[in-house]
Amino acid sequence: MGAIVVPAIEGLEVLVLRALAALGVGLAIEEGAKTGSKEKTSDCAESAGQSQCNQCRLRDGFVGQAVEPRYVTGKTRINYDYQLYIANLFAGPERFFYVKFGDTANTRIDLGAETTKDMFGNGGIYTTTEWSYGGLWFDGFWRSRCTVVEAKANYEHMWGDGGDDKPWAEGVVRGWVGKVLPAQIAVVQTASPQGKLEWHFMQLIPYRKAIDYGIPTTIARLTPMPTARVY
Repeated sequence: MGAIVVPAIEGLEVLVLRALAALGVGLAIEEGAKTGSKEKTSDCAESAGQSQCNQCRLRDGFVGQAVEPRYVTGKTRINYDYQLYIANLFAGPERFFYVKFGDTANTRIDLGAETTKDMFGNGGIYTTTEWSYGGLWFDGFWRSRCTVVEAKANYEHMWGDGGDDKPWAEGVVRGWVGKVLPAQIAVVQTASPQGKLEWHFMQLIPYRKAIDYGIPTTIARLTPMPTARVY
């Protein structure tokens, strides 16, 4: 793993924490790592409406195509294969899969050899279904765990062999930490105390970099992609 300029990282973490505080979101990283479901149960036990408190509000979302299209091409397919792997890892009864862009029926498409030729060029023919909640799109939803998930697949090319940042790497990760993550945390917070958010990384270096730049270890997960597609 390459060296990171510590002052820059610390400065970014401060900015992220301030942004989250402005949204009324408390990370409580260390406490969150030690507590978990027992704390959530305790929170609900102290609530006037225990039954409502124990419900998973994240389930009030729906499966559909994201407003911003996800263009699947031959080069980017690994990202979407991984996204569907993570989305379906603990999903049910909802399932997430490839569909034709604009198909309101969201009919499942098997991207086999017959459709590979359609993914050359800029793509745009195929996309994936995702989970919409609170005005945001998440890569998936695990109902049994009351968890929405984000998947990050093939990002290792943004760093050199020694883990050093390439010119655009910092901007990408800053976008995750400074924009995407705070918005997601704020939305998931409306489903507290049961609602949870997890970011899954296919590769080790992006996972470590994301943590270095401020993504809490209570949210980030290293989850390699199996050799065979299982979604």
